[in-house]
This record gives sequence, C-alpha cells and structure tokens, in this order.
Amino acid sequence: MTSRDRIDASRQAVVDLDYYWRDIQTAPLGVKVQLLTSGGVAIHGKINRRDKEDNFYIGWTPLPKIPAFLKEKM
Repeated sequence: MTSRDRIDASRQAVVDLDYYWRDIQTAPLGVKVQLLTSGGVAIHGKINRRDKEDNFYIGWTPLPKIPAFLKEKM
C-alpha cells in the first residue's frame, strides 16, 4: 500500500484517496474501460450509446497503466 491508500470503513476494501469514478455520460464509446454498475460492481468492458441511457452503468474510470516490472512477468 502507499500513503494514498486506505482500508475503507467496512474493512473489506482498499481505496485510493486520489482516484474517483467519473460520470458515465463522459465515458468514451467503444474502448475498454472500468465500469461501475448501479449495484456497485466494478467490471472491465466497452460501453455504447445505449448503455449510457439504460442506467445500468453509473460510472467509469480509465484502466490503470501496467508498469514495466509487471509487464516483465506477463
């Protein structure tokens, strides 16, 4: 963990204090991103115009960059 990371109040997850979900209406179409469902589940996937309208996804974030030390293990 880093100094920006904290265990949340439920003590079930670690969160980055500087990393927030973005509004789903700002998500780019047709490329892989991390998506937040209305049920609070995070998944990776692509979104289309209809997905933005049906309210199943409520947020998105870019995928994290893979650092070189992890790429070497792939």
